[in-house]
Amino acid sequence: MGSFKSSKDRRKSGDSSSRKDSSTRHHSKQYKQSSADSVPGVQKLKAALRQTKRLLAKDNLTPDVRVTTERRLKSLESDLARAERAKLERTMATRYHKVKFFERQKVLRKIHQTQRTLDSGVNAEGEKLKKKHRKTLEAELFERRVDLNYILHYPKLEKYISLFPPEVRGEARNQDEDSEAETHAGSEETTQKRAEIRNTIRTAMIAGELEAEPEKHLAERQTSTSLHQEKQKLEKISASEHSKKAVTSGVEEDAFFEME
Repeated sequence: MGSFKSSKDRRKSGDSSSRKDSSTRHHSKQYKQSSADSVPGVQKLKAALRQTKRLLAKDNLTPDVRVTTERRLKSLESDLARAERAKLERTMATRYHKVKFFERQKVLRKIHQTQRTLDSGVNAEGEKLKKKHRKTLEAELFERRVDLNYILHYPKLEKYISLFPPEVRGEARNQDEDSEAETHAGSEETTQKRAEIRNTIRTAMIAGELEAEPEKHLAERQTSTSLHQEKQKLEKISASEHSKKAVTSGVEEDAFFEME
């Protein structure tokens, strides 16, 4: 155990520690900012591109500097393309989140319902499933899994074409809804595109390129996410309790020396 300090010495030490903590927090803040800046946004990349192009426009550049700058230009252009793509993906994901969520829940319910019927071996009337009826249900189950993969793996940069009309989603069809997603009862072109994407999904599932039972993969992913969030929550609680204990201990020591 270290030597005891007087209240005066502790206050001096506290001031020094406070300045050190402040410096550490400032350094930590700078580090976080630099870490975030290591993946620049679209505006920063555009600014860097303009600056690089202005440099290349100069006539007095040495050959080695010009080569280095040209390489940097190509790298920045590639980074900008990726950043713009990521930004658009986030925009589209946010725009169609509500529609996709509803459709995913609806399709999942149908998958579980059909799977339960197949597992039980009896129909809604309690009669044993006939071979023909079982094959029909198996085909229907496969198509619902195609629907689920359609929702999960729809092209991220394209306007989402809904599997169901607004009426099925319990919403009145209006201009906002039409702008949110192409409806099920859309044009012939929309219907054809939906069918093409579903065919692509179906082919990928048969080839083993996509999950044959996507509902299981989705459940595992959701469980993993929940566990990760719970772990983070527990770590925050533990850190908070540790901090409170440290503060309480410091206050008790101050009170002890003041009594002396």
